[in-house]
Amino acid sequence: MELKYPEKPGCKKTPHFEINSGYKINGTAKSWVGFFDLVWVKAKLNLKAEASKNHLKQAWWILEPLMYMSVFYLIFGVLLQRGGEGFIPFLLTGLIPFQWFAKSVQQASNSIVAGRGIIHKVKIYPLFFPLVAILQVFGKQMLVFIMLVIFLFFFDLPPNVYWFGLVPVMMTQLLLLFVVGAAVAILIPFVRDLSYLVTTGIQFTMFLSGVFYSVEKIPQEWHATFFVNPVANILFQYRRILINQEWPDWSMLGILVAALFVSAILVVLLYEKLGPKLPRVLV
Repeated sequence: MELKYPEKPGCKKTPHFEINSGYKINGTAKSWVGFFDLVWVKAKLNLKAEASKNHLKQAWWILEPLMYMSVFYLIFGVLLQRGGEGFIPFLLTGLIPFQWFAKSVQQASNSIVAGRGIIHKVKIYPLFFPLVAILQVFGKQMLVFIMLVIFLFFFDLPPNVYWFGLVPVMMTQLLLLFVVGAAVAILIPFVRDLSYLVTTGIQFTMFLSGVFYSVEKIPQEWHATFFVNPVANILFQYRRILINQEWPDWSMLGILVAALFVSAILVVLLYEKLGPKLPRVLV
């Protein structure tokens, strides 16, 4: 896969890709840079196209999660009286990262099936499709995280030195999104019924991840089992930083990163094995 530019005088240079390596990307740094550049360009174009369809444009990227969080606050904080002091920051620091997880997995899961028209025309590395979906959601979610910073400031939880710990936590979440989103995306073309289980699986994960309750509510003997869930681990790290004003639990985070790196390698190997079969099954 090589990145080429038109040579016409006065023409703005835009990236064009010549796919010449089938479903594989040769090992050169240039080919990988070209691949990720294509992913970046496609994600930006998708965001622009998505915003242009609505009158409020990018405002919907903030209004939608606001309405989503308001519903859960009304249910758990008002109707069920599960709130108390500090409930709103606790709820936001769980819901916003989880919503990032949920939207990324949902959008990535059917990305290869949705891109079958391209797959039938050119030999493009199929990992392209879930990566575009994950990057597209990431672009929108960063606006929501900015909104979270503003909310926390009003609840006397302003930015501090511990917030630098958000960088490794968010990078870990991105790695998790790649593993889960890409794995589901490559499996759905072969097992179409799996697409019906994605939403159910996300809801199941939400109630097992401590979005609405703290780990202190769980008996001590179940803590290790609870943190086997990587989403629960990540939400715990966000709350340590944003609410408790502490550094992440580096040992827990390190174990999770190691497990995700191994999983990411397995996902790439899965694409190498199943990728060439996609044109045959995507009919």
